[in-house]
Amino acid sequence: MAGTLATNIVNPDPDMIRRAQNAFGIHLLTELAAETPRENVFISPTGIFMGLLLAELGASGETSAAIRRTLYVPVEVGSHHLRQSAASLVRLLCASDGFRISFVNAVWADRRQQLNPDYVANVRDLGAEANTLDFSDPAATEWINAWARKASMNLLTDIVSREILAATDCLITNALCFAHRWQDEFNSGDTQDRVFFRADGSSKVLPFIRRRKDRGMYRTGPLYEGAVIPYRRGARDQGEFGILLPSPGTTPEELLAGLDVRNFFEGRSHNVALDFRMPKFAVSCRARLKTALSRMGMELAFRYPGADFTSMRSPEFMGSPGFVLGDILHQSRLGLDEEGTVAAAETIVRVLVGAARPREFEHRELVIDRPFALLIRDIESTILFAGVVYDPEPLGTETPASLLD
Repeated sequence: MAGTLATNIVNPDPDMIRRAQNAFGIHLLTELAAETPRENVFISPTGIFMGLLLAELGASGETSAAIRRTLYVPVEVGSHHLRQSAASLVRLLCASDGFRISFVNAVWADRRQQLNPDYVANVRDLGAEANTLDFSDPAATEWINAWARKASMNLLTDIVSREILAATDCLITNALCFAHRWQDEFNSGDTQDRVFFRADGSSKVLPFIRRRKDRGMYRTGPLYEGAVIPYRRGARDQGEFGILLPSPGTTPEELLAGLDVRNFFEGRSHNVALDFRMPKFAVSCRARLKTALSRMGMELAFRYPGADFTSMRSPEFMGSPGFVLGDILHQSRLGLDEEGTVAAAETIVRVLVGAARPREFEHRELVIDRPFALLIRDIESTILFAGVVYDPEPLGTETPASLLD
């Protein structure tokens, strides 16, 4: 759980949000991996966290406390301080001169459901749009999907269907897209086909990219060997891609659950010249988050009666059935090759009217040829993406190179 902070702090504290979001993201990833053993899980902790934080802005009482505890946000932090701290982190992410990052948030209300003006103001404090549409009009579905496609650089397919929108009273959406080149690109002439071994004993052939005698990227711990690959440096700093190969008998999610993320990224082994190989691959994931989030402590927010989102809805609806969270949908994709990485994620939080509907140099060799874990962090150490990969997909036509410039 994140540490206790005093409520009288008025300056934005993006580090508080970053710590909370990183802890939340690793916890959620392990919960989702437990639901679907030996399957790929790839999520954006940043995207999901911010989507749920937008919901928390409309929650009151124990519902707000339950969401905050799930998000590792101290319950006693004032709402204004929380909003300003989160907004500060979003600004830092989007101002990264070494990255190409797009991160947008929006709240969409059906025209039959008027949002509380104070909630709209709080949402906009966080840099999110607030829109009203006729959810029964097919054009509304296309409007939201077009917004999401643009935000994800067309990497992700439509996440909202007419059926979902027709059975929803309010949507909270966000999209995060990341594209960046390696600081030192892999030589394509070193790329060779190798065998990747799945957890069930079967195998597949994939192209493996290679870097020779690299000093500084090797990492090791009690349960893993791994590598950290820096992205091209901007004016201020640079982000990093981390990949971890669990020790035999340890699953990727077990590894991540006990990982000291900061020590992994910063614990350099300068006396190791690493011969490194990993697949050139893609991974995609669609996940429903309601069950995992309920186990993590947010069950109240999905329960009617019980959930309290009175701060979200207009006061004129007092006395009528209140809002409750429906399912939370997350879609993500990663592509990685010799030149760099492209990743995108979208999150949708469905909000319903309660009564209406029931992730000398010692020479070593490291080959990532069996299930692994991965982390992508930005220049401020925020975990943007996290995953466990059991069966990497061949990289398709949407290669990172086409999106990096």
